[in-house]
Amino acid sequence: MLDSDKVFDNFCAFSGLDDTEAEEYSGFCLDAAEEIESRLMDSSSAAANEDALCRAAAAIAFYRVSLVLSARDTSSSFKAGDVTVTRDAGGMLSAAESIKSEYMRPVLHLLSDPDFVFFSVPGCKEES
Repeated sequence: MLDSDKVFDNFCAFSGLDDTEAEEYSGFCLDAAEEIESRLMDSSSAAANEDALCRAAAAIAFYRVSLVLSARDTSSSFKAGDVTVTRDAGGMLSAAESIKSEYMRPVLHLLSDPDFVFFSVPGCKEES
């Protein structure tokens, strides 16, 4: 089993949140860790690659939290005097997607691909 504390610590690093602020998103971390574990092709590879797998799970959790936060984001900017602050939810989501891709890449060879399916086609004969 992946170390949930390592996943959470990596999530905090990606999100820039401290432990207290990030606690409300800990469920995302647990879900992502369970997903990574369920996709392992060989569970014996988990121990040797635990740090990389924990980072990948944290990156998935960060991406999912970013999706939720960007969906909730209704204010894009505000002005106070001469200062205008603009919040770009799309930019945060793009960064989260890049982080997820970057940290998944080193562990992809350890994981099954849930989007790949191989079926035989009825009526097709294998050539000899």
